[in-house]
Amino acid sequence: MILVKNVCSTLICIFLYIYKVRCLLKIQDDTIDLSDNEIFNLENVPYLNRWGTKLINHNRITRINPNIGEFLLKLHALVVTNNRIVNLIEIDRLASLPKLQFLSLLDNNITKKANYRLYVINKLKSLRFWISRN
Repeated sequence: MILVKNVCSTLICIFLYIYKVRCLLKIQDDTIDLSDNEIFNLENVPYLNRWGTKLINHNRITRINPNIGEFLLKLHALVVTNNRIVNLIEIDRLASLPKLQFLSLLDNNITKKANYRLYVINKLKSLRFWISRN
């Protein structure tokens, strides 16, 4: 069930309908939770200046929009645990998020790549807290 409170929420509802997202668990002051859906790509994201935290756990994400930073200007926390991110180029794309300080990539195949940790440290210089394990 989605509660439509303003124009921004209406845009979210349209976005969710187009990409067949089953449910939106929470919309709080600065958090959007899209966990446990069937999202394949983190692309075609509408301009969401309001949210600082995006939870996208337990989906099927393999790709991230190269210009994601243009649409999520205030995003400071991104949790993409248990998805299907494999390529290091997706880390380059996350570098376009200017305020990203918290990142969780647990249970993604990218964490098994050689020199993955060094690559993330080099590309995402604004990170202060990062969750990852092999």
